[in-house]
Amino acid sequence: MRKDNRGINKSTVPSMKIDQTVRKLLENARISRIIVRKTGGDILMVLPVNPNVSYEGRLAMAEPSLLALNSMSNLVKEVTVEAVFA
Repeated sequence: MRKDNRGINKSTVPSMKIDQTVRKLLENARISRIIVRKTGGDILMVLPVNPNVSYEGRLAMAEPSLLALNSMSNLVKEVTVEAVFA
């Protein structure tokens, strides 16, 4: 995972591991946004995350988006997941 000066971590993952990667990022209490991009740079999804909510609450709020990401994983081979920290 690469970190730049603005508090953004970027990692390239296979599309079949999008769900696992996003769930792992939601465990971090400082995260404020998750951006999923195709390898060309086009944005697939932006997940705003409230850092003041417990992990279970963040996961419950993100569940519909995770289902959509799982269905999109069949369309692309690889994605870049960006984690923006507060």
